Amino acid sequence: RVTTAAVEIRDRLRTAAALPPLSEWLAAAPASAPDSWEDYESRRKLLADKNDADACVRLGVAALLALPAGPETIARLWPVANDADWQERRAGVAAANPALPVLLDLADLLPATHDTRLECRFLRGQYLTRRGDHAAVRALFESLFAEPGFPPLYHLTARVRLGEACEQLGDYPAALAATRALEGDLADSSRNTDRVLRAVFINLHLVRTDEAARLIALLETVPDKILLQTTHEYFIREFIELRRAGRAEAFWRESSTWWPEWEKFAASLRLPPAGLETTVPVIPELSVLGESLRQAERAKDNTAYWHGFRTLVSAARWLPSLAPEVSGVAAQAGRMAPGRNADFGRLILAQLRVPGFPEANVRLRGFHIAATYHDLGDHPAALAAVAAYRAAGHPLDDPLTRAVNRIWAMSARASARELAEASAALEHDLADATLATLRSLSVELLADLYRARHLDREEASLLERELANPHIVADTKARERLAERQVQLGGSVRLAEGVREWLRVNPLPWFDHAEPASLDDPRLRDLVAVLENPERQFSPGEIIKLRLLAAQNPGLGLARQSDALSRAVESLHETSPTHSEAARIADSFIDNPAFEESTRALFLWHLVIDAYNHGRHADFDRWQAHPLAARYNQLQKDFVAGLARSRALDTSDPAALAAFADTLVATELGELEVAQLQEIFAHYIRLDDLARAQALAASTPVWRFSSSYTGSRESNALRFTRTLSAAEAQAPV
Repeated sequence: RVTTAAVEIRDRLRTAAALPPLSEWLAAAPASAPDSWEDYESRRKLLADKNDADACVRLGVAALLALPAGPETIARLWPVANDADWQERRAGVAAANPALPVLLDLADLLPATHDTRLECRFLRGQYLTRRGDHAAVRALFESLFAEPGFPPLYHLTARVRLGEACEQLGDYPAALAATRALEGDLADSSRNTDRVLRAVFINLHLVRTDEAARLIALLETVPDKILLQTTHEYFIREFIELRRAGRAEAFWRESSTWWPEWEKFAASLRLPPAGLETTVPVIPELSVLGESLRQAERAKDNTAYWHGFRTLVSAARWLPSLAPEVSGVAAQAGRMAPGRNADFGRLILAQLRVPGFPEANVRLRGFHIAATYHDLGDHPAALAAVAAYRAAGHPLDDPLTRAVNRIWAMSARASARELAEASAALEHDLADATLATLRSLSVELLADLYRARHLDREEASLLERELANPHIVADTKARERLAERQVQLGGSVRLAEGVREWLRVNPLPWFDHAEPASLDDPRLRDLVAVLENPERQFSPGEIIKLRLLAAQNPGLGLARQSDALSRAVESLHETSPTHSEAARIADSFIDNPAFEESTRALFLWHLVIDAYNHGRHADFDRWQAHPLAARYNQLQKDFVAGLARSRALDTSDPAALAAFADTLVATELGELEVAQLQEIFAHYIRLDDLARAQALAASTPVWRFSSSYTGSRESNALRFTRTLSAAEAQAPV
């Protein structure tokens, strides 16, 4: 009977090989037939060592076609089919191997209990699974169990495959029934143990917590050596620990409070319907999941991203360790769903507030609660979360406590609250010279807190000490950042001292009586924001004092200090009651080496423009010739040169005005040139030279404007027309 079956298998294979698609596949890369099955084995081994699955299949098919039909034909049928399965698993269904379905069909010619037929039935199950035909897989294995002589040796593997197919079809009771048959064979089977873990998840999804707990108790009996071989060892051990502590049911019950909110949120994101990733959220390796999420984000693959994210959120419903993991990818999820950061934050906080287990997880949740509030910009809540963490008495020198201290510092800095307390925490951390993890971040945060507290000496001392720390020395980028900060701080301190000395030498009688009394004024909690719009809280005189105080605060940084000083001195000059007082302020500042040249050059620009606008010709001539004018860029130099030409113009001579106007009209007109033409037009009107005024107004259609000019031809023409109409109406008849 075996020989007859072998002959039929060979003949049917030859028939199939003569027809497409198998004929085309064979012709694409013909393989020479082996001389014997021993020759086949020898050649196949060489090909397998090269990992050439396709060549192995071609050699096997050539052997089945050419060698005499007999017991070896049947014995080799499964290995050749297995090579075809190997090749298809590597290449994917898109590059399906046409030999595989033919070989599987040939195996069905064998008796029902023949090992080759049974092995090929399992290969067919894999073939159908790859194509997503789970109903056919289920029917296949159910038919095997219906066969009277189905050998018990195959039962457990068949139960696993049947359970997998039922899972994919969403028939969870049937999947659980298939898994139940595996419960007695966990002691030496990592595969069966993994299936029981999946049954735990299914029962939890079906709100059968008692049954889930029973299965977890069963998993406790699995030897360590088997657990180490499972795909999901981490999850299994966490479930066991949770049950042993008597915390499982309480945790699952508490998690149900946030789950409906997640489902609503997921619906609002218009995600695909929830699938097996929600029911059985197994994650073989968190690091692998993390990398897949990063890849999906880079590829902007929303489907892949949300599948992985939903798996993580679903697993966090049942396992305490995973809520912090969800928190860890919150920023990434926010980028995948722009504008939903606040919603993600609320979801994560709801997860984190569920009491965790064990103690390490409780502490980790505390850190993530504080971090989430900080990321949401709710700094008072973040500070409260930090206080709750510290009140629990966690070790002060623990890495997680130090991470909480950094969150404390960031929220304190952002809210200008608890600055001294957060500073003390970081001072404690940095007192450990061996601290390496994120040391530079702690240093920069503490330096920021010192600046916010106006403690420039403490900041300088901190930077000097830390730049000598071996961990900072070894971190090139951190060392460069801190060194640059040290240089800037030195400039800031020197500027602050220069302002104090300038005020001592040039006292302002009203200064000590004006508000704010100091930078400790509660209204100045966010000094940077106040300086951007001081008019909301302070009068003009108070704004001058505010800016002079700010210029003495190295914590603002050199750029903001210089800006505050420049604006203050400009305002002092503009509001001086007498010309002599204004000149005194200008002279005391413009050549003072305590101030940066760039700041003094900016003030010089103010002096030049102010002198020109107010017709103080002597002051204009003096200031535009000052050596600091060499710092101007070319546009500024051209602008001042234009003012000088205008300044030298005899405004009582219509002919001179007309010549200058012609020169301007022949060039590209910027803001200055247009202003000068408008000024010439005004002089014409003053001199009652309406003819030249009309001629200038008539020239506007040919004006050429530079790209920097912000006005329009029409606005200038309209302005001239209106002025001319008024002048003509008043002209004597």
